[in-house]
Amino acid sequence: MPDLGVADVGVGDNVDLTSAPEGGVGSVSSTPSSVVAGSSGSKDSSSYSASGSHGGGAPSSFRGLSNQGATCYLNSLLQSLYMTPEFRAALYSWQYDEAKDGGRDECIPYQLQSLFGRMQLSATGACGTEALTKSFGWGNAEAFQQQDVQELCRVLFDRLEETFKDTPNATLVNDLYQGKMVDYLKTIGFAYESKRMTEFLDVSLQVKAFGSEETMHSVAQSLESFLRPERLDGDNQYFCEAAGRKLDAIKGFRFEKLPYILTLQLKRFDLDYQTFQRVKLNDQVRFPFFLNMNSYVGERDGLGDAGPVGRDGAAAEEREEGADEEGTSQGDEEVEEEEAIPLPDLVDVYGRKAADQLKEEEVQYPEDVAVDPLQLLRDEGEWVYELYAVLVHSGSALGGHYYAYIKSLDNGKWYNFNDSSVREISVATVRAAWGNAPSPYQTSANSTFGANAYMLMYRKVDPARNRKPPTAEEVPPHVRDIIRAEEEERRRQEEEERKRLNSITIYVIGHDGMEHRVQLDRYSTLRLLKWKAAAAAGFRLTPAAGGSPPSGFEEPEAWGSNHLSAAAAAAAPPPPPAASAGGADAPPPALPKTLREEDVRLRNWSTAHRVPMEPFQPSEEVKSLWYLRFHTSMWIKLDVKAPDAPWPSFPTRPFIVNLVRVSGEASRQDADGVIIAGTGPKLAKAVPVVLSSDWTAGEVRRFLTTDPSAARPLDLSDVEPQSVQIMRVCNYGPTDLKFEFLDKDDVPLDKWSVYPGQSLYVEVVEDFTLPIAQAKSLAAEAYTNSFYQVAVHLVDEEAIGGKRQENTVVDKRWSVRELYRHVARTMDLTPDCEFRLSKASRTGTVIKLTDTRIETVVYPNLWLHLIRGATMQEGDYVLCFSQYNPEGLVIGLHHTTRARGGVAATNAGGSQPGAAAPEYPTERTVLQALRMRQGPEAGNEAAGSGAAAKQTRPEEEERGGGE
Repeated sequence: MPDLGVADVGVGDNVDLTSAPEGGVGSVSSTPSSVVAGSSGSKDSSSYSASGSHGGGAPSSFRGLSNQGATCYLNSLLQSLYMTPEFRAALYSWQYDEAKDGGRDECIPYQLQSLFGRMQLSATGACGTEALTKSFGWGNAEAFQQQDVQELCRVLFDRLEETFKDTPNATLVNDLYQGKMVDYLKTIGFAYESKRMTEFLDVSLQVKAFGSEETMHSVAQSLESFLRPERLDGDNQYFCEAAGRKLDAIKGFRFEKLPYILTLQLKRFDLDYQTFQRVKLNDQVRFPFFLNMNSYVGERDGLGDAGPVGRDGAAAEEREEGADEEGTSQGDEEVEEEEAIPLPDLVDVYGRKAADQLKEEEVQYPEDVAVDPLQLLRDEGEWVYELYAVLVHSGSALGGHYYAYIKSLDNGKWYNFNDSSVREISVATVRAAWGNAPSPYQTSANSTFGANAYMLMYRKVDPARNRKPPTAEEVPPHVRDIIRAEEEERRRQEEEERKRLNSITIYVIGHDGMEHRVQLDRYSTLRLLKWKAAAAAGFRLTPAAGGSPPSGFEEPEAWGSNHLSAAAAAAAPPPPPAASAGGADAPPPALPKTLREEDVRLRNWSTAHRVPMEPFQPSEEVKSLWYLRFHTSMWIKLDVKAPDAPWPSFPTRPFIVNLVRVSGEASRQDADGVIIAGTGPKLAKAVPVVLSSDWTAGEVRRFLTTDPSAARPLDLSDVEPQSVQIMRVCNYGPTDLKFEFLDKDDVPLDKWSVYPGQSLYVEVVEDFTLPIAQAKSLAAEAYTNSFYQVAVHLVDEEAIGGKRQENTVVDKRWSVRELYRHVARTMDLTPDCEFRLSKASRTGTVIKLTDTRIETVVYPNLWLHLIRGATMQEGDYVLCFSQYNPEGLVIGLHHTTRARGGVAATNAGGSQPGAAAPEYPTERTVLQALRMRQGPEAGNEAAGSGAAAKQTRPEEEERGGGE
């Protein structure tokens, strides 16, 4: 597997033959204005371009490349190569040979060919580069390591050349990117010259000369610095073996032949010799949109290698008179090089605006001069180049991001290829990639961060050679087949994903109360849902005369096959059987299995109250479910009727109320006249019913007794409307309740202030108009009992036979004494058994025996623990003492004691048979018990303070005292 590591150095390393790192030698002496010509805004400058088409459609069809983590530098290079028509066409013409080129996964040209085909033919989305980087031999680690784009370009070309050997594309890289340069040295005053031909793939240009703070502000200056000869004199004279002595000489480079694609790399990364850290040079380096290189190629003006570098450049030529036959100098005076022509100060912006904010007409540079490239070809020569790719680095020397500004050689427009994003940009945006313009407000244009051009790609203006971008037919057939298969798979997956996202599941409650499930597209019509719901319920529909089934309806293999299974019904949000108008509690009528379409309708379903609501109108059946706000897991009701039977009417102003049926007898009372909790009338489960707010109370009574959907659940089928009494609760205060009876048949519900969701209590009386019906209303009594009665749990851990637990109901209107009596009856305690009630646990708060109501003491599901012993009253307390002595901590004093007839009495769990009834304790007896436990001296102290010292019983002394 080839390893494409940028640590390798390929062809082109010998371009920089100087010893200076990232710098080179020589300083700029002049800027030949005629060397560089171009335009960034005029129509003439950008009008030249080879005609043709992208091959995949409009330029908007350009595809980006996905970033694997830190592969932006690779993406920008690949997109520049893709936008080079000659390179892409030559790559398409290469044919893969498995026997020679190895496996597809390891063949770089094959993967590059496939990638370019996807970029050209893919319909949507960015293309991935994982297959290509895998052929490089990269893993996840390399994908997250940013490398230098110039070194990557060289190494990639090396790998392509290795694969292209013995193929028609063997010279592809050299034909497009290779140029020739002469490294020469010529002595002064002696006829000796040394030449060496060097080949290069790109040219590295200085941004700042080595050892100098002077910045090259344009490509022209950098070219001058790169090609200007170096004078070897003084201590640096050249020893000429032919002359046998040291002589003055000039040494430099000259372009012998330029490539078809000229790649210029700007050396923006340098070493700061003060801090010895890598820095990025963000100084402005202007590049022309059309580059005239005729002044830099070959020997010009008959001056040979020592002649001028550019058209207006200063000649670094010898000034001595001719040499004699022995080759000695005819003059001993030292010749100085001509003074350099100063560069005109064209950057006169004074820092008022950044370079990328300047409009093109505000400042004019030599690069802005409008030219005609074809006219340059005729007047100057063949070496005229058009800029078509600018690789931009945004960031610092420590890291950053690469993207590319690339010109479509089809339509002349510029695009920003930023990984997966490709968008059209203006020429001014490309011009902003020059870098930071110098300003009088700062000593240097450098900064730690900047976005500017790093690599420039020019294509030679040659109408005979410039070709159109490859068409779709030029993409290799096997690549087209692969892409076609991938596109079909992508479309299939997108269609499946679209169906999945648009698919909704509707739960249908049939006319018989059975639940069914229907799946369809959210953009289907309501009519299609009706047909599918009917089919799921086992009905075959016939369209109206001259009609046809809805589009998309397919008859099921088995009618009613979509009935929910037990598992599916458990997973679905299950509503209970309907109990309102048109509900499911009514027995389903016998209907034929084939129905007319107009005998079936759908109704909304209230998920909050779980009752069917208003039906959908026929005019809504042509609308989509999305328009009707259907969503997945939505419930609807399927209504059917017999042929020629009318549809039941539905309330004009519907709203839902909860009807509660009241039945039973009045509450019973005990011997003391206290209501026995748990007795009295009962409230049935609320039944949601759809009523109309404009109905009167009389119409509601008739509906409740005649409509099966309400009469059956409320058990009012055989009741006359005159015997139905309806009550509503008006006040939910904590101490008193207010009830209102709907006793006027001609008053509508909205006048009674009945609101949606309110509970109405229904009971059967002899005549609701009689005053006694309201005075002895079971509904009012049942609601009152439900409001005040709560369930509690009783626990007696000392019961005979073991721990006992009972659940009971108490009334919050009781007093504490009534609560104690109720607990004694429930737990079967004897009348003389004393106990106290502790909340939540045995160590919880004790409920003292008082005559106050228990509504502030008890609450639903309260746990009450019975503790045998004296019952505590108001002013009694339970104290727990601990005594420390040298033998350890004594925990005790648990028992309640009370002085009775001069003797301390103890109760340890209720009265014993034959024993006298115990007295209740006082605080003084508790302190007495503690002092007697401590000894006679403590007792004497207690006696001296006015307390009578008492002796405890032996068994009490053994357990550590009394309480």
